[in-house]
Amino acid sequence: MRTRIIDSRGVAAVLVRVMVTCLISGFLLRVHAQAPFSITPAGHIGGITQCGAVSGNYTYLGQAQYFSVVDISRSPFQQAAYLELPNAPNDIFINGNYAYLSASGLRIVDISNPLTPTITGYHALGDSSEGELVVSGNYAYVAAGRSGLKIADVSKPASPQLVATYLPEAYSRISDVVVQGDYAYVIDEYRNFLRILDVSDPVNPVEKSNFYIANLKKVFVKGNNGYVANEASPGNYVDLHVLDISNPSAPAEVGYLHTKVTDLTGLRRPTALYVDGNHAYIGVSSGLWLVIADISDPNNPTTSATMEIDSRNGAVNSLQVVLPYAYLTTSVSERHLMAVDVSNPANPAEVDDYGSPGDVLWVQSSSDYLYVADIRGLWVYDASDPARPLLVKFYSRWPWMQRLFLRGNLLYGFG
Repeated sequence: MRTRIIDSRGVAAVLVRVMVTCLISGFLLRVHAQAPFSITPAGHIGGITQCGAVSGNYTYLGQAQYFSVVDISRSPFQQAAYLELPNAPNDIFINGNYAYLSASGLRIVDISNPLTPTITGYHALGDSSEGELVVSGNYAYVAAGRSGLKIADVSKPASPQLVATYLPEAYSRISDVVVQGDYAYVIDEYRNFLRILDVSDPVNPVEKSNFYIANLKKVFVKGNNGYVANEASPGNYVDLHVLDISNPSAPAEVGYLHTKVTDLTGLRRPTALYVDGNHAYIGVSSGLWLVIADISDPNNPTTSATMEIDSRNGAVNSLQVVLPYAYLTTSVSERHLMAVDVSNPANPAEVDDYGSPGDVLWVQSSSDYLYVADIRGLWVYDASDPARPLLVKFYSRWPWMQRLFLRGNLLYGFG
């Protein structure tokens, strides 16, 4: 058991409110002491981050059971708005004024005003659909695992309709999907196939071909090439396969990269993949890494850089490149969202990040400030506006504090 003490005068506040502020799994509540007793949601902080997507000046995060809007137009990144959801999202895709979420089905959120996101439509898709998704034209394609590929008509966002389900084999598991033109490229993880579907008629998807790659995890398509990342042997490597897909009925491998991630033993998993220009970006988990590959010659891809982000166990959940930055979401609370400058692909550098509490252990309030303990450390927030709490300081040397106690200008932590 450790006891730690810090001087809190640097974050002291003057205003006093006639209410008690509570934090339950990152959710701020106002508890009014006057009769009749009532509890009113007032704000939200943090939660385990499962996914994210970038559009304009904002990144949209799936954090536990919340849809969080983070302003990335200035440093440091700050939460600008949030929306409570019935279920935790597992992927987010932005198309125009709408965010599409796979969250126990398909949920559609209106983000025409990013500061006031609102749920517009929902469809259960026949079961609990918890995978990657993409929107192309008037249709959403959801990789729903053992339930196959779900295709929904989203031409009317308020009332999406399931129009087709594609499940090639009883033992198939559809874990990733991208769409380009008339074709959908799906990963069948259990069968180790990249399957190419003709979706020119989305109501009747037709498989044109499949291509075997052992332990394949992620796919990205750009022009006449498909890129597939897979787990490799030995486990401290990852592979990138480059396929010629100009003839969807007969894909052919034209390039291959077997790249070392770390000298440490253990399985490294490619969990995110993005291609922009002459480079492929691979997010690697079990630890956090960013691998950048030069694909200017598709027949001979080479490693440009391998960047270790965090040595602790964690996952890169999503990756999107908006040059000069690559934006990654991770399961590590200090880096729920991070921006990496990739203007020089041989020398990527972290330039900004957004962290928030993951697993909340304890909270202590003082006037307009909140002190939040989680497994990673101590978070100090200015909560004078509960709807938009601002991070003041994060102390990584205060992990696993089971209790906080504030007395005068001193904060005591026990853990």
